[in-house]
Amino acid sequence: MEACVLVWEDDIGWCEQIKKGLANEGIMMQEADNLEVLLEGVQKKKYLAAVLSLEQLAEEAEGQDWEKGLSEICRKSRIPILFVSEREEYELDALNAGAEDYISKEKDIRILVARLKKSFMKKKWQGKSNTDYSDIYERFSERQVQVGAEEIYLTPKEAAVFHCFLHSRGEIISREEILAAAWGKQMPECRRVVDTVVKQLRQKMKETNYNIKSNYKLGYFLEKR
Repeated sequence: MEACVLVWEDDIGWCEQIKKGLANEGIMMQEADNLEVLLEGVQKKKYLAAVLSLEQLAEEAEGQDWEKGLSEICRKSRIPILFVSEREEYELDALNAGAEDYISKEKDIRILVARLKKSFMKKKWQGKSNTDYSDIYERFSERQVQVGAEEIYLTPKEAAVFHCFLHSRGEIISREEILAAAWGKQMPECRRVVDTVVKQLRQKMKETNYNIKSNYKLGYFLEKR
């Protein structure tokens, strides 16, 4: 099945911009002709995400209580919903109604495409785990980790060190074990380099529910806050 995004918007010129932007990422665009088609589409997992126009929704609702309509769409949806509009003042209302993200149509179309990719990547990883932690998903070869809703991008050494913790739940890992796993035979002269990498990881994890704690003289362990 080809990757595809569902779009409900009558602005032909803007739709063409989205179509081209998505095509550059190898993603197709499918237009919804009306609210009924949109509602049917968002309840199917065949789409990566849906882009919904405030103007379209307001027109369908005849300008009345569009937030309730959006909330209903988001409640039924099995895919991320991104809300777009020419009016930035509705951002808070859209997010409170359940939209995954909100963007002004005046923004560079590449920003919308980037936010779309981030939204459906989060959805793709949601509820999955390939580590010893139920809410952590690791893409080791790409040096990416999804911790809850947070995406973390790592350097090669950070990825190698973090990998040790993700597959040794509850264990204290010594500096020597980390060095052997992350550096192999090319051991650095200064063993304190592990402390530096751990410090970098802690900084990148500060928005997550996890932290790397130290145990005096024994090593480090990963702990939920």
